[in-house]
Amino acid sequence: MSDKSFFTTIISKPEDGTIRYPLNDIIIGPYKKFLVHSRQFIQIASIFSVAMSAVYLLFGSSIFCNFSFFNHDSICSYNIGAYILSKLIILYLISAFSVRYYQSVWCQKTTSPIFLFRPQKLDIFSFIGFIFFILINMMSVLSGYLLIIRVPNPDWRIELTYFGFVSIGFLLPFILLRLYSIFADIWSGHKPSSLLNIWKLSRGNSLRLIISASMQMFLFIFSLSATTSYAGSLASEASILSIIVMEYIFCFVMLISVSLFINFCAIQQHYLNLENSDE
Repeated sequence: MSDKSFFTTIISKPEDGTIRYPLNDIIIGPYKKFLVHSRQFIQIASIFSVAMSAVYLLFGSSIFCNFSFFNHDSICSYNIGAYILSKLIILYLISAFSVRYYQSVWCQKTTSPIFLFRPQKLDIFSFIGFIFFILINMMSVLSGYLLIIRVPNPDWRIELTYFGFVSIGFLLPFILLRLYSIFADIWSGHKPSSLLNIWKLSRGNSLRLIISASMQMFLFIFSLSATTSYAGSLASEASILSIIVMEYIFCFVMLISVSLFINFCAIQQHYLNLENSDE
């Protein structure tokens, strides 16, 4: 039996054939990188926030449409097709933002107008990657739904087998945490690393990644909830100008969380590349 304690396991040296992401870098690093390169973020996010705001408003999906007492309900559309299309366009814009933020902050590219506005082939790859990972993460929601609607079987063996199989979906978001460096490969335009190689090298980092991702998720939920709550306080008397401004602020805050996620992926890729270069 291993005599390693819980905390010893966290700070111990990595096993042979693996790497260990520094605790400070993987948890605090995304925020430090964001602050150091806040100028680049503002330059890029200010443009993409305008585009995202325009999509929300044009498709009738404004943040204010979530409130029944909104005094400009005529600008809201409750068409499911328009709603889905607007979300896909927003995701594509976030994918394009991710490419430019990564290349500006991690590849030191200049944020010129051509760089910001010219479409890149990587935008499509980034969009496909986000769709793929979102669908896999949604498997946990499907697992929960299947367990809720499940009619218990009197045979405990069948019930246990069903529960064990369906519960795999709950583990997928935690498994994916070790594979997000693949996004950094996509954004940089380099040949994507082998997922199997990433999985092997990153063994022993799950707890660190969970802590870092949990902090970012908390900040994401808190910041968007606070923005939405403030918009709700204005909904009954909102002017057209205040609607546009709040939509912009909402998108800008969203992109702050996206940039932290980008840094989270890039830091993993950085240490994986160090290991590969040493080899």
